[in-house]
Amino acid sequence: MNNNQYDFVQDFFSEGLAEVMKNNKWGYIDRSGRLVIPLKYDSTCIFSDGLASVSNGGTYNQYHKYINGKWGAIDKLGNLVIPMQWDDALIFQDGLAPALKNNKFGFIDKRGEIVIPIKWDFVSLFHEGLAHVCIGGSIIAGYQIGGKHGFINKKGEVIIPLEWDDAQDFSSGLAAVKKGEKWGFINRSGRVILAPQWDYVSDFDEYSGTAWVGKDGHGDYEIDKSGRICQ
Repeated sequence: MNNNQYDFVQDFFSEGLAEVMKNNKWGYIDRSGRLVIPLKYDSTCIFSDGLASVSNGGTYNQYHKYINGKWGAIDKLGNLVIPMQWDDALIFQDGLAPALKNNKFGFIDKRGEIVIPIKWDFVSLFHEGLAHVCIGGSIIAGYQIGGKHGFINKKGEVIIPLEWDDAQDFSSGLAAVKKGEKWGFINRSGRVILAPQWDYVSDFDEYSGTAWVGKDGHGDYEIDKSGRICQ
């Protein structure tokens, strides 16, 4: 493949296709370098769960961030299967994608049907069957600041009430949650497993079953799911 024919070539393939750009238009090539989806989009995303999010009508700001475009999704044949009507990129996982319209989030399926109402101020992807959601607060530089946080299932039912001041996704059966200025951990039923006591925490690693935590300026240390410090 002659990379010189494009202004940009993604350095990895996702589901067999890679993004390419020439003259500010984006498309996709296969592993042989053949252009299989034409250069006709203002912005694109990698393929995930068989679909890729694409957009037209936006511009790039001074920080080279694409803004104000409308997003839809294409399949690997280049068919537009979800119209460009959403305000942010659609990243599918297990058949669902967070969808943004008029500053509210919900979830759509791969047909573009709304399956969880567009009413949340923030949502994450689903992890271990639950998605982190928030009401209130604001998104600053990609991070949700403030508001009340909880978790929903794939039916949109609130499984863990929105009573936390911040939260992270579930990993290895536990999710970090914040109350006031301290972090702790809950399980998938919402029961507090490790009471909020740390200034900062990582997720529990699915392989080691441990997390890194820190408080009172004493630096990081590793704990197991009982809260015991690992030696």
